[in-house]
Amino acid sequence: MKVSDIDGINLPYVYPYCNLWNAQKAKNIAQDIDACPYCLAIHSLEYQSMAPIFCWDLELPENWQVPEWESARLVLKQVPQPVLRCCQCGTLIKVIPSFLVQGTKLTLSALIFVALAYEASELTWRELPQKFCDPVNRMAHSTLYKAVQALGRFIHSDAEFRKLCEEHLPAVKTIPGWPIPHWPPPKSIYTHTVIREKGVRLLLRFLWPYQPHIPEILGYFLSALERLFVNSKKQIPMLYPKEGRKKDRVLNTA
Repeated sequence: MKVSDIDGINLPYVYPYCNLWNAQKAKNIAQDIDACPYCLAIHSLEYQSMAPIFCWDLELPENWQVPEWESARLVLKQVPQPVLRCCQCGTLIKVIPSFLVQGTKLTLSALIFVALAYEASELTWRELPQKFCDPVNRMAHSTLYKAVQALGRFIHSDAEFRKLCEEHLPAVKTIPGWPIPHWPPPKSIYTHTVIREKGVRLLLRFLWPYQPHIPEILGYFLSALERLFVNSKKQIPMLYPKEGRKKDRVLNTA
């Protein structure tokens, strides 16, 4: 069954770990969802098929620190999206782990890390994939640009989501207000890209004071951010939306 053939419900599922999802969680997910999100029938879901997609995920060494950009890696991985079927109503449910970001080929961890690397270094958009990707399997720099710019536009324009971030992201009370001292000068030139970059920095300010401890704090930060996306039913709109895309119904269990 192809992804495009599934006419049913997208069910976001909070799970921040791509490797563990691929290794064990995805194939057993039906056991963890108690009720059909459409008809609410209890213990009615059964495995139907997998709808795999490819995405770029972040891999960091255990003791990684800013600015050791050469040792960070963006790795292309196949991510299974389980398709379940409700025995009562017949609805097909595609379970989408929360680390996947709609409209981009990056996981959320990869997206946040690339945004941090761009803001914290002198690397250009063209240099980022050269640093992070294998030479024989390298993504286009435009993929990174569009993903980070879309994130910045979303954060800047959605006041409700910004408020949720201020209320629920880790350690917000200990972090100084905007603007954070010691931000490098903005890299953007044009007004619309400056606005997007400001949006990115509004989100990254939750991480900025913890640069020496990014590997430890990043997991907590991403877990909280993914839960915010799922609970609020918010999604990052594509920077350049495609016309005529089929829209699935979306429910969640959060």
